[in-house]
Amino acid sequence: MSHSRPEGSLISVGLFFDRLADAEALDSVCATLVARGAEYTGEAWVGQSDPGPFSYVSDLAVMSVDDWPAPRVDRRPYRVYLMTAELGPVAVTFGKGDVRGGRSVEVLISGDVHDVDPAYMDEEDRIDAERSWRELTRLCRDLCETLDPLYAVLGLEEPTPTPTELHSGSYWSPATDFFVSDRLRPFGTAVFDQLLAGDVTRQWHTGMFYSYFYSETPPHQARESAELKEAMQRLGAAVVANGWVARVG
Repeated sequence: MSHSRPEGSLISVGLFFDRLADAEALDSVCATLVARGAEYTGEAWVGQSDPGPFSYVSDLAVMSVDDWPAPRVDRRPYRVYLMTAELGPVAVTFGKGDVRGGRSVEVLISGDVHDVDPAYMDEEDRIDAERSWRELTRLCRDLCETLDPLYAVLGLEEPTPTPTELHSGSYWSPATDFFVSDRLRPFGTAVFDQLLAGDVTRQWHTGMFYSYFYSETPPHQARESAELKEAMQRLGAAVVANGWVARVG
């Protein structure tokens, strides 16, 4: 298969796992995509199996290969490219590392169709954008229901926040859809239903999805900044209280 990468503005589906080590988490996301019909392009970035603590993949000495998933001794993937029928080329990689260890896994998809605010789209472009967002939401749902991360975020040109960033109140993007596992409800996330009353909410098998980007409520009904910030801090506190497997790389 010819190599292909997502280009332009990027949509990120970012997932933070508490029961999978980083390498296992990335492999599991790739396996789920393949089970949905995706195919490896062969291209991947591989590096040391035990890299030690790092913040970004760009911090590592990685090399590009063109025959992934062919195994390599003492090497593991840090970015893998696949082709999907519904969304085109995607990259599966790691997000920013948390200071406590661990990081999200991100699925990156071309998002040029979403570059224009929906309020300024003509009818044809809005139909295309909404169709694309439904596919992205379906992908997010399949990953969340199959792998049950603690949380996931879906946004345009939005990095996946770490638990520490959420807890500190330094992240509260107003235009991000997100998933919260039902396993966090004992730690106070049930209040999200009140804090984000303007969102479209969907109960998935493993948790609740809060949708704002293409809400069925009046276009871009504003999320209240104070309520959104409180929700994100509560999410971070819940993730920290739940904890996650010890991991550094």
